[in-house]
Amino acid sequence: MIEKVKAAVCIVYGITDEQLHSKSREKEIINARRMFYYIARKNFNITYKAIGEIFKQDHATVIHHERLLTSFLTFDPLEIDNYNKVVKIVFGEVTFDDIQDELDNSLREQILIENKISDLRKEIKMRFNYKLLI
Repeated sequence: MIEKVKAAVCIVYGITDEQLHSKSREKEIINARRMFYYIARKNFNITYKAIGEIFKQDHATVIHHERLLTSFLTFDPLEIDNYNKVVKIVFGEVTFDDIQDELDNSLREQILIENKISDLRKEIKMRFNYKLLI
């Protein structure tokens, strides 16, 4: 079941299992690890030490991040949404395929948006001879 939690966390945060286990300090990766710690403790009662061993971290790091997420889940809409998505994947209200489809659709939309932005920048430069700073 722990592997299912890891897979769900990776899907929701858009990262790989390798990134989840890396030493990276990127925000999304730290948030994903934090979510894993929280769910592992809350739903499976895994010890802080055991969770730390999975990620080659000490138990104090796990405690710190679990407490942070507990706080975030009282006010941060993004983390609340991410928590709900992970729980739904793990415990069956939403399937892996549902979330994967949503991710795939979002990535397609992202490509379309990025292409539109690029086209608009080109048009502004061509028509108005103006170079955008962003």
